[in-house]
Amino acid sequence: MERPFSGQDQAPGDDYHPRHSSSVHASPPSAAAPAPKNRFGGEGDTDPPAAPRYSGPGGTVHGGFAAARDRAREELRAKPWLNEKAMHVFAGENPDPAASTALWESAINRMAVRGTTLEKELRRTNEGGYYEGWRDEVSPSTRKVLEASRDKALAYSNVSNYATDNASGGRAAVDRDTGTFTEKSVYNREHFFGPDNRISSHQQAYQKLVRESEAGRSAAPNPAASNAPLSTAPNLSGQPGRVEGVEPQAFIMHHTGGRGTPEGVMNTLRQRRLGVEYIMDRDGNIVRAGGAGSAHMKRGWGKGEGLSNRNTVGMEVIARDDKDVTPQQVEAAKAFIAKNYPNTPVMGHGLVNPGHKEADEGKTITDAINADRAERAKQAQKNEDVLQ
Repeated sequence: MERPFSGQDQAPGDDYHPRHSSSVHASPPSAAAPAPKNRFGGEGDTDPPAAPRYSGPGGTVHGGFAAARDRAREELRAKPWLNEKAMHVFAGENPDPAASTALWESAINRMAVRGTTLEKELRRTNEGGYYEGWRDEVSPSTRKVLEASRDKALAYSNVSNYATDNASGGRAAVDRDTGTFTEKSVYNREHFFGPDNRISSHQQAYQKLVRESEAGRSAAPNPAASNAPLSTAPNLSGQPGRVEGVEPQAFIMHHTGGRGTPEGVMNTLRQRRLGVEYIMDRDGNIVRAGGAGSAHMKRGWGKGEGLSNRNTVGMEVIARDDKDVTPQQVEAAKAFIAKNYPNTPVMGHGLVNPGHKEADEGKTITDAINADRAERAKQAQKNEDVLQ
């Protein structure tokens, strides 16, 4: 039974109301996890690996989030039935490969934020817990997908963009549009969110864990990194801000119009029912903010004709105006774009929504990026001429 929000903070480990909308695979409340069929409770690859660190889209988690993955691995080894229960729960929630990876991640991330156990976070609604989804029979092919998703999560993947919660359908729209939860990613119509914005203790723990992880990502070596200097930019792999299956047509640089912190910017955007994929602080540190497709711009006109939130990615640079942009921010943006979006056109917000924003919004940074690209292209041509 869903418990109404009391308006008081919940301490980590308290029971909390379920959020996921009903699944088409949900079984009657009396359904219980079957007895394990082997040592680890599964029928296929049953031993969560001490795998090499994940290296796919979204990068990896570090610090406390990574420590929670280690605790989850040991808990699953010690409780074979829990792994089997997760197979049935996640098969009922959303067995899509990317969505199920995000489901594993978010359950463990929630455990990190709340200081609980995976057993507690995998409770179903009929157990006073979180998940409504359940599938009585898990096919071998679905089990294989869920085991692969589990192994990615235990190898520190961050496909979900630090999500702790999930919802679908109308419930997801309400959670996002009311600002109760901040959307982090969407896979196969499953929406993934950060923790409840009304619970300050969870938000404080969550923000601390995210900052810790982002610091670890910045320091972590990346063998796939380009030659761009990364001393002031985070070590993000792939293009986690893009809408799945949509090639970004532009990367849009914004100014916040004031000073403050990334957390403050996120709160302001949320209150205005807006969003953005990335935020850069005054020192050039970049954090991921909203999920792919966040509402950071109006549909483009003029030189922005054809651009929208769906086919662009945005970054809010904490600066009052274009003259307030710092050298550190310029260098960080150049390195970030060179590494993550090397072939995507970069435009200022003032260019894609002329008249709506200051004409030079984003100009200093975009000019620097375009000059850097021209210089790189020139150098590449010289190198090619030498080889011929």
